[in-house]
Amino acid sequence: MKFALLGDDPIVHPLIREIATRSECQLTHAALLGEQETEILQIAPAVRLVGGWEELLSPEIDAVIVCGSADLIGPSTKQLAAAGRPLVVFPKGAWDTELIYELSLARDDNGVRLIPVCPLLEQPFFRDTHAVSSQEADVPNPIIHLRLERNVSMPAGAELTEAVLRTFLLSDVGLLRKLGGEYHQVTAVKSSTPTGGIVSATVTLSGDNLPDAVWTIRPNSTNPVWQFSIARNAATETYQGEGDIETIRKLDKEADPGGLTFDMGKAVLQHIERSLTQPDARPDWTDLTRDFEVLDAVRRSFARRRTIDLHFETTSERSLFKTQMTAIGCGVMMLTLFAVVALLVLGAALDARNPVEIKAQKANTIFYEDEFVAGEANLTSKGVEHWQSVEAERRD
Repeated sequence: MKFALLGDDPIVHPLIREIATRSECQLTHAALLGEQETEILQIAPAVRLVGGWEELLSPEIDAVIVCGSADLIGPSTKQLAAAGRPLVVFPKGAWDTELIYELSLARDDNGVRLIPVCPLLEQPFFRDTHAVSSQEADVPNPIIHLRLERNVSMPAGAELTEAVLRTFLLSDVGLLRKLGGEYHQVTAVKSSTPTGGIVSATVTLSGDNLPDAVWTIRPNSTNPVWQFSIARNAATETYQGEGDIETIRKLDKEADPGGLTFDMGKAVLQHIERSLTQPDARPDWTDLTRDFEVLDAVRRSFARRRTIDLHFETTSERSLFKTQMTAIGCGVMMLTLFAVVALLVLGAALDARNPVEIKAQKANTIFYEDEFVAGEANLTSKGVEHWQSVEAERRD
């Protein structure tokens, strides 16, 4: 299997290293590497550096790995998707949802394969877990509550911004949705500094017959920790990770205190191979789209300070706008029809002549074309008789 790389995000390095170790896999082309060019060339010395996305359409390439900022790779990614090139996408929370929707349209138009990568979902603890709520019948020990906490390290003098929050939330919301289900509502609250930095933020996902999921984030320069709790009827499972969370340990009496480390590059490559051969493999592009919809709902909840309906409010507002525009358009067409009919009726009922014509008609002083000699200014005998009658009436 041959891959190409588009973008400059170091998150793909484990995957590139795994590709380099496989005899059946190869990174053949790369573009827009930026500062990562040296690192990529060290991992894959045989890679061919190209100037633009057009050269990534080579028929020998099976899929293009996409990563980095939307400003850098967004236009090229959309062109590749429109051309039908399979894409392995490492999304970033800073991406605008518009890019995700445009890629979705390309997928709907030409069936291009779009494979999102969420490394956390490939962690062995969570890879084979699925949503099982407390409301499902005949389910032993169902999930009744989810809680995920992040203490993130920030550089000296830096503040936690909403853009950084989106980055961390995107990596976690897929896990919450996978275990909790398709949530319908999002409530987000935050505490901010006078300069706008976030001191703490809490996002609550809820839905009918679904376990509530609570996600919190706080800046912490000394002890960055990721902790995830799954509350069930019988007990609560707690998982903890540090740094890039490639190593996660389960906090219970029987757990290995050293934790479980997984090879992210190997796990992601297996996910890619599985997704290319099994169209229904999860997470799929629909999952990623819904993750971004959660991020958008969080942003609106922060701004409006209220609960936001997921997969409903945006669609409802759009549908309402379309309905209003349709109603206005139909109204204008009907008014135009009635106006034309009214004008026709009025035209038939009212005299269209001006006062001079009406007065001349009453005085019988209008001479018609057939009362003149053709091509001359002389009256015919009929015209002469008409003239004489007019003169006679004037004398009387």
